[in-house]
Amino acid sequence: MTDESPRDPFSPPPPERRDAQLGFDLSLFWRDSSLWPVTFCAVVGLSALGAWAVAMALLQRSPFARMALAIAAAVTLFGMWDSRSRSGKLGGGAALAGVLWALSLAGGYALTQLGD
Repeated sequence: MTDESPRDPFSPPPPERRDAQLGFDLSLFWRDSSLWPVTFCAVVGLSALGAWAVAMALLQRSPFARMALAIAAAVTLFGMWDSRSRSGKLGGGAALAGVLWALSLAGGYALTQLGD
């Protein structure tokens, strides 16, 4: 028999197990070539959505588009902060977020120039 006492089934797992269970490696999407189409479609779709929000915030001065951009920026910053606090460096997710923001801002600016 083991010396461990039975653990309460409703208590959270120890921190080292919880981190291992919640760990998600984003670099899997560009390391595995079968997931490249999924990654491409996700980047294009999210960039188009971001470009639309930027264009609506600039052209229509929509408070909802501005709020969406503010929430997306806050989520991005929190994700980068969390990634840095866990591993001590920014990973591939931060680079992907930067690419998405750059494409969204460039696309939104282009849409505002086309709209005039």
